[in-house]
Amino acid sequence: MSNKLYTCFALIFLSAITFCSAEERIPFRMEGNLLLIKATINGQTGEFILDTGAPDLILNQAHCEGVRIPWAQTMIVDFHGVASEARHFAINGFSIGGLSIKKQHALSVDLSSVEKAKNIHLLGIIGYTVLKDLQLLFDFDRQELTIAPSGKKETSILADGLPLAVFDLRFSGHVPFLIAHFGKKKFRFGIDTGAEVNILGNRAVKCVGAGFDEIKKLRVKGITKNHKAARSGVLRGLVIDGQFMEPMAFTAISIHPLNENLTVGLDGILGMPFLKKGKVALDYRKKRMWIWESDGRLVEESPGEEVEVLLEGQ
Repeated sequence: MSNKLYTCFALIFLSAITFCSAEERIPFRMEGNLLLIKATINGQTGEFILDTGAPDLILNQAHCEGVRIPWAQTMIVDFHGVASEARHFAINGFSIGGLSIKKQHALSVDLSSVEKAKNIHLLGIIGYTVLKDLQLLFDFDRQELTIAPSGKKETSILADGLPLAVFDLRFSGHVPFLIAHFGKKKFRFGIDTGAEVNILGNRAVKCVGAGFDEIKKLRVKGITKNHKAARSGVLRGLVIDGQFMEPMAFTAISIHPLNENLTVGLDGILGMPFLKKGKVALDYRKKRMWIWESDGRLVEESPGEEVEVLLEGQ
């Protein structure tokens, strides 16, 4: 019997995290609008995409092959609904900086198309089962990630000046999302560090009408080599959790495959263009998100003709 999984709801394995200190500061780099950090798995060190839209630790079969289990055949279905065979990988050791993460298993899929598109040596994707017990601060100006135990009261993460905005997080399965409004219309936007663009679903595009100004066409990829044409434009008049937003770039495309098995359907995705304004903190247990103003070091980049969206649905 085949289990068909999307990386919004893949197999969930228990994990525990050991800190060498109260907080860990880990450098990262941006490849386009994908966030890459170094980690070590079974003695092999390389780059991983940190993805708040992924459910688990997902490894690249090219470097972490894994094994087929005939009675537990598993498929991973990407953002566009395209299925890929997943294998099961036994973990002897996994660490990020000074963090030792005790996990026994991960899924292994073919991520070669992402490697080729970005010209990187990619070991895998770090998702929810690793992040769910953490408090994360992304400092995009300094390209530094600060990690502390989730729910901890005294951390430097939340003592870095008055934030511009504080948002309440909700969850659809493992996917965090925010409530937004356009006029009297209510929307739910997922938070995804694995999306190179902000996504506006087709239903939401119809609701906002003339509020969305189309500018150009582009192609959107999932974790496979397949891509779909989409429309890129600017959305004006969006209010997120009571905060009025400046005009924001969005890509209009169907998110039906993502929503098929989420507990709550989403209307869009807030990706890196929304998040990388300076500093962003997420606390999974407190269900809060904070945004601080940039100090001006970050150079904004416009998306190319083809972009990655690594968040998928079950």
